[in-house]
Amino acid sequence: MALYCAGDIQGCAQAFERLLAHIGFSPSRDTLHLLGDLVNRGPDSTAVLRRCMALEGSVQVILGNHDLHLLAVAHGVRPPSRRDTLHDLLADPGCAAMLDWLRRQPLAREVRHGGEALLLVHAGVLPAWTAARTLRLADEVHAVLRAPRWLDFLRQMYGNQPEAWSEALQGADRLRVIVNALTRLRFCSAQGQMDFSSSESAATPPAGLMPWFDVPSRRTRGQLIAFGHWSTLGWMDRPDVLGLDTGCVWGGSLSAVRFGGTLAEREHLQVRCAQAQQPGLRAHLVGHRVPLRSADGTEQHGIRRHRLCHVGVRDRLAMRIVGAAADKTLVGHEAGPELLVHGRDQLLHLGHRLRSDAVAGKQEEIFRSHGFCPEKVAESRGFANRRKAGVQAETAALP
Repeated sequence: MALYCAGDIQGCAQAFERLLAHIGFSPSRDTLHLLGDLVNRGPDSTAVLRRCMALEGSVQVILGNHDLHLLAVAHGVRPPSRRDTLHDLLADPGCAAMLDWLRRQPLAREVRHGGEALLLVHAGVLPAWTAARTLRLADEVHAVLRAPRWLDFLRQMYGNQPEAWSEALQGADRLRVIVNALTRLRFCSAQGQMDFSSSESAATPPAGLMPWFDVPSRRTRGQLIAFGHWSTLGWMDRPDVLGLDTGCVWGGSLSAVRFGGTLAEREHLQVRCAQAQQPGLRAHLVGHRVPLRSADGTEQHGIRRHRLCHVGVRDRLAMRIVGAAADKTLVGHEAGPELLVHGRDQLLHLGHRLRSDAVAGKQEEIFRSHGFCPEKVAESRGFANRRKAGVQAETAALP
């Protein structure tokens, strides 16, 4: 009998089926734990849920942020997002049964194997929590989701506040912190204050923050934790941390781990995935920061990929790279005197042309590190050249 864990499927049903075949999964002998985000962004969330329900017992799941988002959208609590691919699932005659099954799944599990304990979460664990405390807090949310008035909880679930855990928290605030930590957490401060504005690589955290698993005072240190959620992190295998989201929906791979006689004996297994979502500038901007100056001249350091791509939509600010940053693009290469960040995924070059060869080389490096197939690596150079041409055309059109 084999024990497996696998990362985010996100509606990529064909990749899921190929992974089951690749690992030789036997429902009568083996157990597979899925680390959340079963649905959304991929082409067939319906098939993924049906497969998991059919294999219930041998396949066990925990909830991720996209799974909770599905529940909220289906019940009118939240509008669909631009990248959502939930329409077919919501229109399926069996949707109600699938949603009912989904909301009854936990947010964390503990698995005993070889005399050791393995903690499973979708995103992360706050540094103040022990493994036992994490499971008890996850159970609080699990109980609410199964209760008759569970939709009241969904209506109060969204938000980034409070940003830190306190034992004094009660009601919606308490449940919101638990959900945010278990399903959304990537970076936090040494004191456990969560940040949700950054989703890039762990190698270059925002100022004052660090990956949740690198907090020195983390009380789960020494306890093996398997998690997903962080596609730009990629495969991570440390003695007490196992990251399994390798960007299936972005055209990377769907990864699993097979444990041997002990939790320390691990075999990494993966299948390649067809790209279901276009990352746009995502691959260029992973893990890089630039100093920015707003229209009023105030420098704003550490504004990164997520905020850069959304600043025009969210904040309606025109941000400029000036002064010492003038000789760098967003990937750390020469750019020219200024860059204007204007709207979602629109970078207008106001000076010298972008050095597309350097840009393409950087993107190829990032693609390879995340397990992209050779075709995608080659395609990245064409993308960089098209970006260069588009930037030059936009520059020519400026007044």
